[in-house]
Amino acid sequence: MGILELFKIAPIKRFALNRLRQLTIDPYNKQIFFMHSSEDRDLITLIKENFPSGVNPYFARQWREARIPLYKIVDQLCASSAAFVLWTRNVAESRYTRDWVLFELGVARTLVEIGLLSGGIWGWHSEDAELTDLIKSITEFALFQRYDPTSCLAMVMEMKDIVLQV
Repeated sequence: MGILELFKIAPIKRFALNRLRQLTIDPYNKQIFFMHSSEDRDLITLIKENFPSGVNPYFARQWREARIPLYKIVDQLCASSAAFVLWTRNVAESRYTRDWVLFELGVARTLVEIGLLSGGIWGWHSEDAELTDLIKSITEFALFQRYDPTSCLAMVMEMKDIVLQV
């Protein structure tokens, strides 16, 4: 990395490290940040019910957040071991949701690059959700069948395996 790249990253890393110092993080619990649509309630429930104990699957909900969403997202991504993306039709077809997920992906990618999101970004997309070139350039996505319970459960089991590695 050249000196110019360092100068570009340094303020971002400083900002993230300052935010991280202000958080109260339980070192005995992992957190995984989920980028998702709140419309995918059944997937969220399936994940929460099947995640390993000691791991917090964090699903941001703007209407529940008392703070500025930007800071909450940065804080929770900094407190996370990894980020998981659920790219479904509900994300792809809602401009509002898609914009937030893209923002979260950008923050997460930056944190990976500066070494603060060591578990990386993992993505799954449903067969009915189009992946744009931009999305594909940020991380790889595994396909799952959105309306097939067996496929959804297999995705969650894959998530559990990843969580145990990060």
